[in-house]
This record gives sequence, C-alpha cells and structure tokens, in this order.
Amino acid sequence: MSCGIYKITNKQNGKIYVGQSIKIEDRWNEHLRESLISEEKWKENKRREQTHLHRAMRQYQTKEDIQQYFEFTIIEHCEEDKLNEREIYWVSQYNSYENGYN
Repeated sequence: MSCGIYKITNKQNGKIYVGQSIKIEDRWNEHLRESLISEEKWKENKRREQTHLHRAMRQYQTKEDIQQYFEFTIIEHCEEDKLNEREIYWVSQYNSYENGYN
C-alpha cells in the first residue's frame, strides 16, 4: 500500500475532488461504497452528512455507472507526514473548492 494524493474527476462536468489517503489504492472503492449509501441511512447511522462528491456520485444507481462517469487518478505519492501539505497544494492547483467538490 502506498500513501498519496488522488483526484476524482466528474467526466460530465469536469468538476474535481482532491483527497488524501494512507491506503490510496483502497480509497476509490471506499468512495464508491459511501456514495451508494442513501442519505437516510447516513442519518440513521449518525454518520457525518454525505459530501458534495458523494451526492454527485449517488445520482448514478450502480458502481459500474459511477465508474463510467467518474475517474479516479493518483496524482502524487508522498510520505504520510506530507499528506496535508500536498493535499492543500493540489486543491489549490485544481481550484477544487470553488470549481469542484472539496
């Protein structure tokens, strides 16, 4: 497993989400699972609210549909102690707060 920064791109509108993970290879599957949980289930389980990204992904009904419209890309491998710094850098580079899902 490796540590790093990734982006998820909505192929329909170009919006991007930038994230970090210490198990970057597993993170895409986690996003897929989380996006398929209904808003009601999230509230039932007292989890935090779904993110803008998960709501956008949830409009598609299956994992396969989501994978057709969203692309997961590793953009940088880095040491764990650099994750926050590098995520901030890439969010800024892609302007994903203003023009994305961050």
